[in-house]
Amino acid sequence: MGVLLLMSGVHTGLLVFMDKVRWNGLVQTIVPMVYWGMVAARLSSLIGNILKLNRLEHQRITPEVEIYDVCRQLCESVFLFEDALEEKEIDLEADIEDAALIKADASLMELVWNNLLSNAVKYF
Repeated sequence: MGVLLLMSGVHTGLLVFMDKVRWNGLVQTIVPMVYWGMVAARLSSLIGNILKLNRLEHQRITPEVEIYDVCRQLCESVFLFEDALEEKEIDLEADIEDAALIKADASLMELVWNNLLSNAVKYF
């Protein structure tokens, strides 16, 4: 249930879909497929971001600045570390707004959040 609680503010459409599926008694089959599909997409995105960061460090890329919701991005980053946080018995409490738009390179900022969370879990 922890996964559903974290996702509730971010992926409302997915929860509505899952409620309909649960209503039909198929939630045990559909939820893992949706979850692992999301994990695969995030892994692909992270690999792309690592390559992008490498190009940025070698000054072969310019940041792609856009306006995006940083609160949603933070929730998604925390979601990626849910298992590691539970394994180390770390309780993460965050008071995050429903939305906050910023102008930045979303993929580079994702690297920042993931690096911060990774270090926090590693050195806690």
